[in-house]
This record gives sequence, structure tokens and C-alpha cells, in this order.
Amino acid sequence: MPGRESATHPGTGRCPRMSKPRIETTPTPWREIILVCRKCTRRLDGGFGKKQRQPLRSELKTALRAAGRRREVRVIEIGCLGLCPKGAVTVAIASRPGELLAFPKGSDPQALIDRLPQRNADGAPPATSSLR
Repeated sequence: MPGRESATHPGTGRCPRMSKPRIETTPTPWREIILVCRKCTRRLDGGFGKKQRQPLRSELKTALRAAGRRREVRVIEIGCLGLCPKGAVTVAIASRPGELLAFPKGSDPQALIDRLPQRNADGAPPATSSLR
């Protein structure tokens, strides 16, 4: 703005306070993240659970709670993942990059939980992980 002095580094045009952005981290109890496609979920209008009226995200949370892993696995509904299977929901598991799963309508969420890497007693991932 005209008439206003700015405190910038010579030659960079940056404010000294903004020259080194600081990224902060926050610890979480999550050891795994499951991404569920929101678009597929809406298109199926439920499709899971006893009466097949529940979305996959809700049924996954219930199954994780029953398995005692609810706090360590975060289930997040996100936008389209690019794979649009008929009669299924696209799922991505964060520890398995490069792989998208087409999870069929009416399937037991436990099958998806079984694909997650098992943890040691101390909560660390196993030394060698085998992909199923």
C-alpha cells in the first residue's frame, strides 16, 4: 500500500516472521487410517449392517470397537478416490499405498479389519509386514 512501510528482508519481499514457517505436530492414538469414498457411500444409500441400511463408515467403527481397535484406527470419509465400482465402496488403507479396495455392498466389515496390519503388544507395527 502506498505510504506504508513494510518490514521485509531485502531482496526477498518476505516478512522476517514469515520466512521460516513452523509446522507443529500433535500426537494421536491412531496407528492406522482408513479412507472411505463418500461418493460411493451416497450412491449405495447404506448397504451394510444387519438390515443393509448403514453406511460402511458406521459399520467399520462398530466392528473396530468390537475388536478393541477403535481408538487406534481412524475411519475418514473423503471425496471421490477415482475408482467407482458398481455395488461397492472404494476404500484406501493408509499403510497400503498404491492399492484401492472395492468393498462390496453387504460384506462383513471384519474382512476389511483383517487386512489391517497387526500390532505388537507395545503398539508398534511388526518388523516385517505381509500384504494379504
